[in-house]
Amino acid sequence: MKLWWPHGETLYALLLAWDLTGRDELAEWYRKVHDYTFSHFPDPEHGEWFGYLKRTHFLQST
Repeated sequence: MKLWWPHGETLYALLLAWDLTGRDELAEWYRKVHDYTFSHFPDPEHGEWFGYLKRTHFLQST
């Protein structure tokens, strides 16, 4: 099961780390996590985010 909040925290941490260090690999990881997060967690039907994704949700959405 994947929860939404660790992804949000990861996005913030990677962006802050990139801002402080300028390391290109951190920007690359930010883009990877961003793309995954925003392609899986938003709920298009209700306009919010899913609180968590079960394996069955993930398999249906890929």
